[in-house]
Amino acid sequence: MNEERESADIREIRQALYRAVRAAGSTDEVEMISNSEVEIRGDTARVTSVRLLLGGDTRAPRILAQGRVRDEFVRGADGRWAFRQRAVADDDPAAQR
Repeated sequence: MNEERESADIREIRQALYRAVRAAGSTDEVEMISNSEVEIRGDTARVTSVRLLLGGDTRAPRILAQGRVRDEFVRGADGRWAFRQRAVADDDPAAQR
């Protein structure tokens, strides 16, 4: 896959994730995602990221969970990437959600 097409795919995957987050609505928790690694194979993509979930008082938030998240996407017939599923693996087994 050429770099230009791969960059366009990654931008489209990011937009698909934003659409999925907006559709889920808001909560009192803030999920921070970083260090994402994107693997594209044909019309499917897997994004593995570091996850930090914060919550509680906004003046003194606390860490509710931390670990990794794996998001999967599929490219539709229209060429747009769509969110398929998410798997969360928290470092603390007591924090599994």
